[in-house]
Amino acid sequence: MIYSYGFSQIGIYHQKNNTVCQDSYFIDNTNNNCIIAAIADGLGSEKYTDVASRIAVRTAVDVCSYNMSSISTFDDEQIYSIIKKSFKAALSAIKTEVNRNNHSINEYDTTLDLAIFIEDSLYYGHVGDSGILVMNIEGKIFPVTKQQNDEYGHVYPLVFENKWKFGLIKGVSSVLMVTDGMLKTFFPAYLLYEEEKVHIALARNFIDNSFVRIERNGVDKVKKAIEKFVANYSEEQCDDDKTVVVLINPSVVVNRQPDEYYNEPNWEIIIPKWKERYEKETGRRYIE
Repeated sequence: MIYSYGFSQIGIYHQKNNTVCQDSYFIDNTNNNCIIAAIADGLGSEKYTDVASRIAVRTAVDVCSYNMSSISTFDDEQIYSIIKKSFKAALSAIKTEVNRNNHSINEYDTTLDLAIFIEDSLYYGHVGDSGILVMNIEGKIFPVTKQQNDEYGHVYPLVFENKWKFGLIKGVSSVLMVTDGMLKTFFPAYLLYEEEKVHIALARNFIDNSFVRIERNGVDKVKKAIEKFVANYSEEQCDDDKTVVVLINPSVVVNRQPDEYYNEPNWEIIIPKWKERYEKETGRRYIE
């Protein structure tokens, strides 16, 4: 059985500016052995992005669920085709909303990430600057997507079909999907020059089932604990909307890494080393 949950929290920046949460998520967990989930982040500079993100996640998941229900044996290419179809359907649904209201498509910019998790296989689609991380059967935690920005730092939204990325990762025990506000907390700048760039000690709170024990504690208890944990993020850590979706398959056997892999980084060593390299490469003194 695969366990799943998700939530969105409005960011401090949006609270201060009296704007709505522009993140959305949707999960179809009607099949215990195949979970389909999507997250989307409406781009904050546009007017109807909260509408776009809601349309995107619901449409994409519904299309995948409908098409997956007719498959008796899973074929990789067939599932890729279904995910691509779901992205096209999501964009089409947004365009229908745009035309119905006589708006501009640019006012509905949104990212989209979708996951189909079957046993230990993760099929995914991605566009934008949100992200998907996994824990694999070796106990390692790593990203499977990359943020997509142009040379000016602008995010590529769903309308950029040439930026859509699709993939498959096998040997997966759990999946973490987060919008960009949360994503940056897993990749602190101080780890930029380290061999391990992911804040493993933080990520394991979400997807390491030896730590979470979701089958024993139950989804509701785990979800509430993580919601509280995320709600306590400081403004400095994340002022953006925060969306989290977690998919865990406890039946997948994980051969864990040595304990030190999951320990908190030694910031007393890492931070001075990072500052020294930063100043050397930029020629500027680092000021906190």
